[in-house]
Amino acid sequence: MKFESKYTVTQDEYLNAKLVELIKLAQEKRESEPSDAIKQAEEGIIIAKQLDDYKALLRLLSIVASSKAIQGHFEEAKEACNKVLELGELFNVTEHKTTALHVLGYSYARRGLYQIALEYYYQAVQINLQKKDYKKLCENYNNIATIYKRINQLDKSLSYLEKSLEFYIKSGNELPYHYMANKAGILGVMKKYDEAIALLHELLALIEGNPEQRFMEMSCYFGLANQYSYKKDVVNATIFFEKGIALAEECNYRELLIRLLYRYAGMLFELGKVEETIIRLEGALKHCHEQDNQVLQIDCLTLLHKCYEAVEDYTKSNKCLQDLVILQKDYYQNDRDLKILQIEQTKQAEIQTLISKNEEIERKNILLEQSIKQLKQYAYIVAHDLKQPLRSINGFAQLIGKNLNAEKIENPDIDSYINHLSSSTNYLNDLLEDLLQYATLEEFTNFDTHINLNDILKEVLSSFKGSDAEVTFDKLPIVKVSKIHMSLLFQNIIDNAIKFKNQATSPIVHISVVKDKDKHVFSIKDNGIGIALPYHEKIFNVFYRIEKDKEGTGIGLAICDKIIDLYEGKIWIESEVGKGSIFKFTLPINGLV
Repeated sequence: MKFESKYTVTQDEYLNAKLVELIKLAQEKRESEPSDAIKQAEEGIIIAKQLDDYKALLRLLSIVASSKAIQGHFEEAKEACNKVLELGELFNVTEHKTTALHVLGYSYARRGLYQIALEYYYQAVQINLQKKDYKKLCENYNNIATIYKRINQLDKSLSYLEKSLEFYIKSGNELPYHYMANKAGILGVMKKYDEAIALLHELLALIEGNPEQRFMEMSCYFGLANQYSYKKDVVNATIFFEKGIALAEECNYRELLIRLLYRYAGMLFELGKVEETIIRLEGALKHCHEQDNQVLQIDCLTLLHKCYEAVEDYTKSNKCLQDLVILQKDYYQNDRDLKILQIEQTKQAEIQTLISKNEEIERKNILLEQSIKQLKQYAYIVAHDLKQPLRSINGFAQLIGKNLNAEKIENPDIDSYINHLSSSTNYLNDLLEDLLQYATLEEFTNFDTHINLNDILKEVLSSFKGSDAEVTFDKLPIVKVSKIHMSLLFQNIIDNAIKFKNQATSPIVHISVVKDKDKHVFSIKDNGIGIALPYHEKIFNVFYRIEKDKEGTGIGLAICDKIIDLYEGKIWIESEVGKGSIFKFTLPINGLV
């Protein structure tokens, strides 16, 4: 009997299934077999483009980038990273941005450009923290620790390594392989070789033979070879150098292969095995040329030059020197260009940040100005609208009093109530007037007018003719100020001196001024009751009154403080109880223009 399926797979469904399979394979082989991972990923990229699946495209590009970095093809890795960042920005996807930043950091670190590498790692860390991606966070902290280890800042290295361990635990990863490998490296730098070796053997026992941990396995071989060579244990060092080289060749880990060959050659050279050293170095240089790794190429050529000198092959020795000169010139030129580019990019970012901040400040200033304008309008309307009912209340109180008098009704309590009601409405009216003045002081900022303060003061004093106060003043300057401001300033301070007079004598007020560099310092001295030190600052606060039974609203000195603030001056009091007060304030000699 023949069965036929009623379901037909469409082309898109087939491609989607194929794409999922390729992503899985590429991801699995990324560290163990990077060459195969790249092939799978590149095949997947073609399909992702056909399907317009940008998320899959970004994931595959990030796999290519990290696989290229593992192989040591850093320029190709950076190119893939830049595509990830560009497409991520275009599609507003940050999922694979940290991978790209991580690979860029790794690529620059391998070239010895540690500061640039750190900047990329720190960017990745910020994204990891925001997303609470603890697994990637611990990897990036581990990488930062590695850089600080390489530049011999061991305290910082250990600090970031501990952070790495903290987030390994949070991520639920029971076996923090990177942490163990990195700590072993730091112990080695601290010359605690036995502890480093023990930790690496412990790590190797956990991962050896695991196809998913081949990169870490090779890193362990490299670490053990280094630690044994530092201990001068040539036998064990040789065993692990050979193991590491064999695995690196098998998995095509070019960059680590070069490092293994170079370090092995260095040990052999110290042992006097020059011919073997040359063989290892020539193998390393071949791979350096293939992947354009200038840093390791310089190291290998330097050591090779020493080898040829040791065997007195001066032709090859001179050739090494010539190659070194050309290579170093090219490397340092590229290094300088990269650093200049990095500085330019950093400055451009700073400028853009400043522009954005300025735009935000301007926007907030506009909103603030609108709010202030609305508040002033509100204050004016409230003050104006409240005055009318107050006048009505006061008027009706007076009418009640007159009617009671006309009918010859005598009641002391009622008279007291009416007087209290009248004084309260008068006080509230004065309070509204002062509040309105305080709220609208900025409107009277005609600072371009030259004002003779002597004339202002004479006008102010005419309002005190009915008092027993004696007010004198020295010759005052002509300044660029608002006439209304100065009138309110003198009015309130002199009124304060009269209000708080010494009952045993008539008020005496003297106004003087001196020049102090770029400002005038005014003094208004009285012989009043004085003010205790704890109140010297409080009296300039709105509504603050030391003696509640005295007339006034508690706003007069606050108005003075605000006026002086508009001129960027300072106002203060010098006073002792029973010894009078001196109010002092400053105004700029040239005024505000």
